[in-house]
Amino acid sequence: MSGAFGWVKADVGGGGTRVHRSDDFVGAKAAYAGGARRVDIGFDPNDGKSRKIDAFATKLGSRVVPDGMGMLSSTAANVVMVILDVTGSMREWPQEIFKRLPLLYVDLVRYFGSDDVEVLFIAHGDASGSDRYPIQVGRFARGPDLDVVLASFEREGGGCGRQSERESHELVAYHLVERIDTGSAQNVLAFFVTDEAGYDAIDADQVRRYLGVSMNRECATAKNVFMKLSISADVYAVVCDTKTYDRPIAPKWWREMLGAEHVLNLDDARRIVDVILGVVAFGTGKDQEFELDLTKRQVGMRFGRDNITKVQKTLAIVRKGGTAKLLAPPDQKGSNAGTRSLLD
Repeated sequence: MSGAFGWVKADVGGGGTRVHRSDDFVGAKAAYAGGARRVDIGFDPNDGKSRKIDAFATKLGSRVVPDGMGMLSSTAANVVMVILDVTGSMREWPQEIFKRLPLLYVDLVRYFGSDDVEVLFIAHGDASGSDRYPIQVGRFARGPDLDVVLASFEREGGGCGRQSERESHELVAYHLVERIDTGSAQNVLAFFVTDEAGYDAIDADQVRRYLGVSMNRECATAKNVFMKLSISADVYAVVCDTKTYDRPIAPKWWREMLGAEHVLNLDDARRIVDVILGVVAFGTGKDQEFELDLTKRQVGMRFGRDNITKVQKTLAIVRKGGTAKLLAPPDQKGSNAGTRSLLD
């Protein structure tokens, strides 16, 4: 289908690997700069009410808001999971990812060196609060099909359940460990995008109510869940400075869960996609290509140099930490040797 984000097509090169044409950059940059017509799933932080998605979403027919009840599997060699906190304090931050979706996907294909890439989006709030949709798990999708996934999400702007400055990140992580199968993947990355901490313990009632299963007692704490998840995937937290909290507790909590080198502090919503792509480029040895891309995207921008500096500053801890897993190159033989599963 034709995407609402201004998708660009890529040529297919040898060996089934899709390559990014130089003239594709024009289309990607248009989406990046906000020039493409797109789905608006933002909300007015002043009224706190959920908003329906715009006219594009209505063309998709009846919309079923996803939940976390089922199991999911991916057959792709390269999997990227983006977990978005969509509570009120996040304001415009999730929207900045959505409107740069073509850039995200097209450049992921380039940096992985393969078109065998699937993305999973998950939106969540606080399962201990009054949110109607505390966990919304999309489906693995490629290219313009991701439009449909994003159009299915409901943004409530809720949160603030049991404890201020905490949302249900640990419940999502539990779902990724227990309910997601990426057995065909050579590379699995997960990015939590939020301005808040999670809870330290997994709530068995929430697991039963929102995931439809009994809790695995080996995953009773957030620390254990993230430890298991980090074995099977390269996990990062993009901790957003939304100016909501004077002394946010999120950075410290995420460092305890993932280690300092996997916590990326960011104060500009427009740079989220740059940061995600920068992490992937670092893992695939495409750092120089990423820096060139980043520079090109900022040509003509009033604060282009400042934008580049922000991204480089955020990524510095990953590059200097040296603990990021080296991502596997495309398997030209089609073998699944060396694949990892989140169920292992």
